[in-house]
Amino acid sequence: MLKRVKIDAPSAYNGKADLDVFDRWALEVKVWVQLNRLSEEIAITLLNKYVTGKASVYYMKYVAGKVKTWTLKTIFEGLFDYCFPKDFKSNLRRKLMTASQGKTRITDFIRDIEMMADRFPDINERGIIEIFWWGIQQPIRAKILEMGINAEHSSLDKMVKYAARAEDGIREMNTQRDNTGKAWGRFANRTGGPKPYRPSNGKGRQDSDGKERVRANAVTPQPTGGPSRPNYRGRTQRQQGRKLSRAKRDELRAEGKCHRENVGNLLSLTTRPPAYKAL
Repeated sequence: MLKRVKIDAPSAYNGKADLDVFDRWALEVKVWVQLNRLSEEIAITLLNKYVTGKASVYYMKYVAGKVKTWTLKTIFEGLFDYCFPKDFKSNLRRKLMTASQGKTRITDFIRDIEMMADRFPDINERGIIEIFWWGIQQPIRAKILEMGINAEHSSLDKMVKYAARAEDGIREMNTQRDNTGKAWGRFANRTGGPKPYRPSNGKGRQDSDGKERVRANAVTPQPTGGPSRPNYRGRTQRQQGRKLSRAKRDELRAEGKCHRENVGNLLSLTTRPPAYKAL
């Protein structure tokens, strides 16, 4: 069957310090060796064709001529240490030990932990369990504790299984809570989201019975144009005119007349009503 399947050779690795690129290349080499049923000695000998740049320098310095003393695993480890910065592994370990789930799904989170842990032979399954336990969201951890799962006695597979169930349950509960009691939305086919703003056409707020409310401290708007409003004496502001001088006022008072001078006329006089004395 495999004779009819064309097996592509692995791509060339140039020594770039990119973890995703390195992991992909290492996987391609492993699959290529497995499907072609190559021995490690032959595979390592042919590996020279699939390294370039800095990776090729490493191969020529340390592997070429000493093929029997190497395995694919030790070559991958050696290439990693040679091509990546010296502090890359320490930073990666720090990232692993402080891993946090955040918004990542449980299945993706545990896979990320396992991929990073593969770089460190001293981190076993028990270490991965501790990292996973303290890295998952607190509501999920509390939920699986109620199910009898804990970091001391539960296996990693069982912990991941129950954590995924708890995550699904919490997500479903949050979805139902968000949709409960809301019959509005931005679109006609949606029931979630904030209640849309409904303007009151420039009028005051309305009570639940539809009646308009006016604020206690509201200011009555004043007209800015058009005819003047009459004042409390029945005259408009334009009719009131300017105030008289003290001398003119005294003269008019002595004649029994009052009181102001209009803007368009010299005088606008009104006779003061006679005073009545009390009997």
